[in-house]
Amino acid sequence: MKPRLKKILLILAGLFLLGFVGYFLGRGWVLKRAFSKVQSQFAERFSVKLTCDNLRFTGFASLKSDKISLVPEGKDTLFSCSSLHLKIRVLPLFIGQIRTYLLEMEAPRFHLNHYSGQENYLGFRKKTRKAASAGSSESAGSRLEDLLRILPDNLSFRQASLQVSDSLFGFSLRAPLLRMDNGKLDSRLDIAQDSLRFQWQLGGSFSPSERKGTFTLGHPLPGQKAVFPLLQKSTGLYADFAKLLLSLEGIDRQDGFLRTSIRLGTEQFSCGHPLLSDTL
Repeated sequence: MKPRLKKILLILAGLFLLGFVGYFLGRGWVLKRAFSKVQSQFAERFSVKLTCDNLRFTGFASLKSDKISLVPEGKDTLFSCSSLHLKIRVLPLFIGQIRTYLLEMEAPRFHLNHYSGQENYLGFRKKTRKAASAGSSESAGSRLEDLLRILPDNLSFRQASLQVSDSLFGFSLRAPLLRMDNGKLDSRLDIAQDSLRFQWQLGGSFSPSERKGTFTLGHPLPGQKAVFPLLQKSTGLYADFAKLLLSLEGIDRQDGFLRTSIRLGTEQFSCGHPLLSDTL
């Protein structure tokens, strides 16, 4: 090997070693700076306090936290989970951004309080100054783009739950295991409203980066039909189906409007009402 080439290779190896050591020495400070930026964005844009207990590196690009929560000012907790595991992309971290390709949560809980004066989600509906001149769809599109930008193609939520508090449409939804493996969805959903109980099986695929997805809903047991929740209590209407198909073809903003293409289809759909003599 020529001396000049050998010298170049030694210099490159030394620079790589210094960069590798520097990453491990400085990544804690960089992570703290990036998370502080995220906290400030949540506080300024949504009036929500984001807390994360003992956020730390557990590998070259793996993060863990013992607990995370979102609490709007003076309102009930909007979101919490008992533990969080992230795998992140390293380069965006050094410019103050957190980009993930794996997200795992234990016992994530969403609580939407819809009682008048106690709404804990209105901060996510507030318009920015730019959105105020372009319309509410601009604001909604911006929020949706922010969410899709941070969602990875690999998700795993254990014992996930959603609770909606409302005098008319209040209900709870639980998913023992909600998974998205390389964009492939698979989960059982348990829905409860007062004494009524429903079960759905969720499947299909979704790509947050491409903003496209195909979703299927049905009953977990073969041969049984899934029931639409919430309708009976509010309208008296009973509706069920063997399979519900939903296709989402992209989400974009054009001229201040949120645009998307949705295709909806059902198999063995039926509905009825006590005031009607026949089932439709």
